[in-house]
Amino acid sequence: VSIASYSEEELALSLHSDRLCLFNKTTGAIRTLKINDDELNYQIRYAGYSINLANEKDGSLLLVGKAIKRLDRTTGKCKILHISGGAKSVGNYLLIGASDQGLWFHDNNCIYLLHHGAENIVRKGRLDDGMIKSGNIGPRGNIWLATDKGLCRYNIAESSFSFIETGLFSSAVSVVSDRSGRVWVGTD
Repeated sequence: VSIASYSEEELALSLHSDRLCLFNKTTGAIRTLKINDDELNYQIRYAGYSINLANEKDGSLLLVGKAIKRLDRTTGKCKILHISGGAKSVGNYLLIGASDQGLWFHDNNCIYLLHHGAENIVRKGRLDDGMIKSGNIGPRGNIWLATDKGLCRYNIAESSFSFIETGLFSSAVSVVSDRSGRVWVGTD
């Protein structure tokens, strides 16, 4: 399940790989979110792909899955946001979080930034060793990545990756950094 703001009255919900809908916060009524995008509708209804939701700073709704698409709420049409330079993603995109620069995403190997109001996403770094499973932005300007090789830190200011050495685990499946800067890691 993924939830994002849609309007003052409604939240957008992505329910597993079933459908996208709108939930009225006052009445509790649920209605289908109309998407005029054949590929996306096929992925949701028939192919079993999950779609995650994210809000941009201006309130625009992003549909995040095999691609990142911006929804036009008036027409229901989606515009795909391409990677600058024509690079291809590997796997689905997942939201890492927001910073002053914009929204951060990852796929299996790379991290990306969608600057506020931009029409393309920018690949900011590629992790050559390991597969990214989860990511989170910490309060001190680092992106924490859970990978099959352990915990990795991406320093936004220096655009650099570094693995955190520990004898506690050899792979990680999830990571969250709290407001105090503590990093919580989920393992198998």
